[in-house]
Amino acid sequence: WGLCCDPVGNKVLSCDGSGMILLWAVAWEQEGQAALELVSRNQAPGGAAIFSVDWSASGLIALGAADNSVSLLQLEKTSSRGDGFDNFDGGEGEEGAEEGRARR
Repeated sequence: WGLCCDPVGNKVLSCDGSGMILLWAVAWEQEGQAALELVSRNQAPGGAAIFSVDWSASGLIALGAADNSVSLLQLEKTSSRGDGFDNFDGGEGEEGAEEGRARR
């Protein structure tokens, strides 16, 4: 489980018990409420949970698993949504973050 928010780019990364990493973007804000739109869904290597995200230029996500292993994934910088990260390195849709794209 994990949740990390981008304080500048209005993005949120969440990780659930099934090991899916979800990247959300704020779709709209009105009167103190906001709606999130799912931007990307990827499988975390080994069902790991998010414990740190670098929202700056590097876009690194650090993941920790129950076996004490650590994986690093990288968000892909795109321009389709402005100044934030929109996707995981090489991953789109349901394919997920494959073990080959994760650096340990």
